[in-house]
Amino acid sequence: MPIPVNPPKGTFAEGIATLDASDADRVRGCISGWTNEPWVQVAANLRKEPGLTATVFGAILSDLTQTLASGTPAQEAWIEVCRRNRFKGALHPHTPKVLGRAMPIGTFAARVSESSGLPTDACRKLLREIAMAGGAVHPRKARILRKALLGRYVVWATFSQSTPDSNPFDDLPHSTRDIRVVLGLGHLGESDDLVLLAYETQNGTVVLEVYRPTVWDADDSPWFRPNPDPDDPFGETLPLTPNPLNLPPQPEVVHRDTTCEKLLFPIYLTV
Repeated sequence: MPIPVNPPKGTFAEGIATLDASDADRVRGCISGWTNEPWVQVAANLRKEPGLTATVFGAILSDLTQTLASGTPAQEAWIEVCRRNRFKGALHPHTPKVLGRAMPIGTFAARVSESSGLPTDACRKLLREIAMAGGAVHPRKARILRKALLGRYVVWATFSQSTPDSNPFDDLPHSTRDIRVVLGLGHLGESDDLVLLAYETQNGTVVLEVYRPTVWDADDSPWFRPNPDPDDPFGETLPLTPNPLNLPPQPEVVHRDTTCEKLLFPIYLTV
């Protein structure tokens, strides 16, 4: 089946132009009142978001005006609207075969604990054992990990543009500092031990749907920046500074929560 041609993308100005004058003023008044971080950056991202059609942009802004009109405070209204309008970016036309994501080992250990019933400390120890084993993971231990959730609500992931069927972490440094920098993970601590997970996107005949992230997937994150190219089917990370290795931005996509059923080994732990 041929991939449909995406309709032309709109801008904030074109989206707000679809509203009536009073609703447009309500949106402008809302974001002009965001004068502190992270909201200054959220407002800037909204004005620069290029990844939606004017019609969709206008519909989401209309949702915002209705939520504001109900009396919901501006920042709460924004979060509510974000959670109703996730995955509005372009569907990636050629889903990468392998995706990867990083998270604190404690976060993933808690998810493994939830799905397995094992204590969190035991799961943390298990993750270290599996990482040390490389690709030679005992099947029982692998099964424990594969039952865990990769994430909740919106899962952010990266992939290798040059070899989309390979583990994206194979070609990246494995220090916490460098992973934080290259993936723009400013919300994580500099001393956090991170687990680096890679997973296949196809399970039998079902292929995971992945989307270009938009400002509404990012909620109130100050670390997100919209990809300025409206035609790219993926976003780009904003590497943190300082960036001593001059690591380039990495592609990023979002998808709905899923389990680690298609988890690949080895998994990596940062040092």
